[in-house]
Amino acid sequence: METANTGDVILFRTYGLMPKFQRVVTWSRIDHIGLVTRFGSGELYLLESLGKRGVDFYKWTNFTRFHWNMDYEQMIYRRLHCRRPPEMMEDLEKFIKIILKKKHTMSICKLCKCKNVKEEPVKKNGYFCSELVASVFKRMKVMPDNKLSSRFYPGTFESPSESLEFINGAYLDDEKLIDFYLD
Repeated sequence: METANTGDVILFRTYGLMPKFQRVVTWSRIDHIGLVTRFGSGELYLLESLGKRGVDFYKWTNFTRFHWNMDYEQMIYRRLHCRRPPEMMEDLEKFIKIILKKKHTMSICKLCKCKNVKEEPVKKNGYFCSELVASVFKRMKVMPDNKLSSRFYPGTFESPSESLEFINGAYLDDEKLIDFYLD
């Protein structure tokens, strides 16, 4: 993870009945996604939307320190290849400051694509994990704005990802399984 950069993604396959149900409903191998961030100090963080805490940062080193990695059957890394000019990164930092602490919002309608509403530049109510990642990708101008961010679910970011469209030469690398036990 030494070479990980802002915009890379971590895909999660979580233990439990609810995550398994979500994977079945969404026809996916995974049920959660987080976004790698590396600002300022160079320290690695994961930006996620989680049930109790909402949108927040988590230090990557805490995954092993607090054994959070044990909550997951699998964690998969995908590098985002794109240009990251300083003005994009500054805009992204401002956006993240605005959305931090927003609630985690997930509903059957979001997962099953029941309603079609206009995209908000910043969600008032909050974000589901994959909706957060899609919103950040749109903000980074690596994903077109032709599909609502709420129409993305974690499995959308799996490989192969036929339904995932990028612009400006951006793309996600193949999946790499994260092994916390390698020396």
